[in-house]
Amino acid sequence: MTPRIVTFCNAGYIPVVENWLRALDNIEMDDRAIVVSLDDSTRDAFPAGRVLHRPLPPGAQGLGALWSHRIAVLRELLSTGEAVIHSDADAVWLRDPIPDIDACATPIVFTQGTFWPPDVHARRGLVLCCGFFFLRPDPQVFRFLDAVAARMSTDRDDQIAMNRVVDAWIDDWKIDNPYRVSFRDIQFIASRMPIRAHGFDEAGNEVAISVLPHHAYPRILDSLTQDTVVAHPLSGKSRSEKERCLRRLGLWVI
Repeated sequence: MTPRIVTFCNAGYIPVVENWLRALDNIEMDDRAIVVSLDDSTRDAFPAGRVLHRPLPPGAQGLGALWSHRIAVLRELLSTGEAVIHSDADAVWLRDPIPDIDACATPIVFTQGTFWPPDVHARRGLVLCCGFFFLRPDPQVFRFLDAVAARMSTDRDDQIAMNRVVDAWIDDWKIDNPYRVSFRDIQFIASRMPIRAHGFDEAGNEVAISVLPHHAYPRILDSLTQDTVVAHPLSGKSRSEKERCLRRLGLWVI
């Protein structure tokens, strides 16, 4: 069965999510999409069958609270027995990524980030991006989410927590035909093939993780290519900054 495709939204990002859904509709994948609404305005902006209403708990403030909440909701969805693809709303789908995910044959599949967190980048040469990833309802995945949730109490950032958990668990990344991508004053390692790693968690359970090729799932891009499957360009945090960036690249489809 096709995984559930999940994005999170508050009132300020409704137009960005509308654009995301239109892109999914263009490739006939919107029927599996769920918008996790974080407030009443978002809940009311989309058809009821499309929305999972999970507002932030009372008193929750800041991005740390949002990211912890996101992990809890993803765990809830996985507990139903369905696999999940989490996608930021500014990660615009141009083609079906599921064949690439299936080819990885691991219960955890990420796209690639740039350099955050710097400590993991310095050690490994690459980092994982939390804006697009796949999770299978597998004991390994639940242990992973529990470990990330535990780290969130100190790291307060899901990308830091996820990267540090993976960094602690894996031996090393297996990278076929590596090359380097420049970003600002640093470089990160990439490959046109999936990047893979195996290792063990704190209890000795085996873990297997893959990273999709950056050229097909880019964070750094000046223009789209025929290889682009999901485009997730770096942009500012505000809705207007994201819209400007997506328009510039021809990714604003509403």
